[in-house]
Amino acid sequence: MENKNTVKKVGRNKSGQFTKGNTFSVGNKNANKYKSEYASELLKYFSEPPTRVDYIKRYDRSGNITEEEPVVIGADYPTFEGFAASIGVTRNTLDNWRNKHAAFARAYERAEDLQKNMLIVNGLGGRYNGNFAKFIAANQHGMVEKSEHKIGGTEDFTVNIQVERAEDGRDQS
Repeated sequence: MENKNTVKKVGRNKSGQFTKGNTFSVGNKNANKYKSEYASELLKYFSEPPTRVDYIKRYDRSGNITEEEPVVIGADYPTFEGFAASIGVTRNTLDNWRNKHAAFARAYERAEDLQKNMLIVNGLGGRYNGNFAKFIAANQHGMVEKSEHKIGGTEDFTVNIQVERAEDGRDQS
């Protein structure tokens, strides 16, 4: 007997034979059920400190520590995809919850702020690849590079040029 979580599949089986009526599961029927605790779990997931201090230890021949050198290590950059996977849903499900549940929407916005802070702290500290940090800053957090150019002539004036990208990635002109 089929339930609402199975779908009729028409096509070829593993041996290449055409079959009709095979069914496959479309996932856990409870996967898309929102729980109010997901808002606090989201904040907990994104609230890791941006850095931690570890120590490089040097030992003498008898195994005693002779020196400890502190090393600052950047935390793994938290993603919404990672959080979604940790609770068994997709990123699209998180977006749906954000549109339907005010508490989750507030937590999501705060998580974006925490994510941006981690990117800034670890990007400036050289703990994240600079090119990738720039890519994430521009594409996930709306940060853009700005430059000012002074053009001389009979009168000095400043031209500010800001390049913005449309959602489809093309330059807006």
